[in-house]
Amino acid sequence: MSLLKLFAIGLGLMGFIFLLQGLGLTANIMAPSFMDNDLRWSLVGIVAMVAALLLWQRKA
Repeated sequence: MSLLKLFAIGLGLMGFIFLLQGLGLTANIMAPSFMDNDLRWSLVGIVAMVAALLLWQRKA
């Protein structure tokens, strides 16, 4: 597996966590965060996941 694919996986997981925190779905699971219930962080998570998908498709 190439370094680009590993980076895309990490970026996608980070985006997914940002999305969950922005929607407030991790408030009871994880420690409280300034990102909880803030839709701006959900948008950042969506953008990160889209970027991860675009990097995954890219030829190394």
